Amino acid sequence: MANEHQKRSNTRNAIRSGSDARRGHSNSGKKVTSSTRVAVIISVCIALLAIAVGVVAGCVYLIQSNTTGVILQNVSVAGVNVGGMRQKEAIQAVSKAVSGTYSKLPMQVNVFGRTFEIPANYVGTLDVRAAVKAAYNFGNTGSQNKRQEEQQIAMTTGYVVDLAPYLNLNEDGIRQIIAQHGENFNTTLSQSTYEVVGNDLDRRLIINLGTPEYSYNTNTLYAQVIDAYSRNEFYIEAKCELIEPNEIDLASILKTYYIPPVNAGFDVKTFEVIPSTDGYGFDLSEARDTIAKAQYGSEVIIPFTKISPEITVENLAGTLYRDELAVYTAIYDSDNSRDINLQLACQAINGKILYPGKVFSFNDTLGKITAANGYQPATAFQNGGTAIAVGGGIEQVSSALYYCVLAAELDVLVRINNAYAPSYVPLGFDAAVNWNYADFRFCNNTNYPIRIDAVAIGGAVEVKLIGTDIREYSVELISEEISKKEFSVTYQTMPADNTEGYKDGDYIVEPFNGYTVKTYICKLDKETLEQISKTYIGQTRYEPRNGVICKIDGNSSGNSGNGDIPEAPNP
Repeated sequence: MANEHQKRSNTRNAIRSGSDARRGHSNSGKKVTSSTRVAVIISVCIALLAIAVGVVAGCVYLIQSNTTGVILQNVSVAGVNVGGMRQKEAIQAVSKAVSGTYSKLPMQVNVFGRTFEIPANYVGTLDVRAAVKAAYNFGNTGSQNKRQEEQQIAMTTGYVVDLAPYLNLNEDGIRQIIAQHGENFNTTLSQSTYEVVGNDLDRRLIINLGTPEYSYNTNTLYAQVIDAYSRNEFYIEAKCELIEPNEIDLASILKTYYIPPVNAGFDVKTFEVIPSTDGYGFDLSEARDTIAKAQYGSEVIIPFTKISPEITVENLAGTLYRDELAVYTAIYDSDNSRDINLQLACQAINGKILYPGKVFSFNDTLGKITAANGYQPATAFQNGGTAIAVGGGIEQVSSALYYCVLAAELDVLVRINNAYAPSYVPLGFDAAVNWNYADFRFCNNTNYPIRIDAVAIGGAVEVKLIGTDIREYSVELISEEISKKEFSVTYQTMPADNTEGYKDGDYIVEPFNGYTVKTYICKLDKETLEQISKTYIGQTRYEPRNGVICKIDGNSSGNSGNGDIPEAPNP
């Protein structure tokens, strides 16, 4: 109480001195504002609050730990936290913990993977009562300053009772064992060396691992041992200084001597198969693992071995043309002249091989479409409209091929859509061709050759792309209609004997609806068919065209404009 009274008195004196100083400062001619007074008062309050918190915390700890006959919190004996216990309870707990350890277990000391032991009989049984008494005395005996210091240690870091005085240790024997083994562990640094011997067919990397320079301080290790005994622990890792030998740069050695294997492939100029060649080297990961497991000072031999290529001529041949990359069948009404054109176009592209990196041109492959080459006059899109033209209908073939190219995910270089929407492919997937202004070109962007299979039978065109499919997903092409403009029709009166041969109700001008569509390529999981991704291809716009229907002059049964409109077959 006297101390607390003195503290309060000192605090009052400090506040009074500060007040006098402020008054003296004010008399010197400098004005003291109300905000300054408030700031000073707040600072003093904060300082007093901090002091109060510290005092309260200390009091709480002392109330909890310094009850009569109770050991301070966070004090341990032989690895047992006896804090808060009375001495009798602590003696029972510690006795149980050491019943099978002291004088029964040897101390194991590990030095860089090698272990030596200090015999169990070098340590007598623990005087538990004396050790517990020492635990109780910590922070409870001595001067006030000593008790406060020890209480602070227990509260912050904890305290382990040193058991050396209570174990009847054979100190000389322990030090002698440590000193004897120390001679075995003190070494001189030697660096690792290597050499590569032999030829390409029998090459070896021979590594002589160096030895580290390390030693341990006997006094430091003795302190480690005593500390372990005090914690009732019987295994320690020795604290030693170590300088390791240099590491062998295996990656650099491998880079110097490594011969990479070469996969079989294709010569893009001659289209011939290039045979594979073996490589030569060693597995870097395995070599590092072998060295890591080896002992210092030992010799390690790492042989160079043959490295086979992933793709040989044999397995390359087995991968060629094994998969159907894409297939599409474009169907239209059969017409003798048109069917001939389709057959000629399919014959021109059928069996064509497109090697990796090569470009296919539809026009170059077919050549000029002329009657001399066997092509027949048939309905075709031409000059923004429709007309009878030699080779009419071949865009059915180019469109089926375009659809397959997209499904195979090849690079499309040139593609132009028709002016009007065709009916033999989904909207947005047609490819117009004309020797004068429109071609369809694409590139084989895979690592394998691709063969085109094409056949035309009775108005149907089937195109396949055959190659090597390494994709782990399937593909679906989607066409989304953005807008549509319906066509309308008008009637043109003509005599029954008109020179064009139109009959009542025939289309003079065939109509087409107009469309705007967007196309996408979707990747699907092969097993679940769930969509993995959806990639935009492009937007296609088809023009609308109104129809004109023949009305025979004087035919009372002819269309008046209000009857059914005949179906308009799109080319």
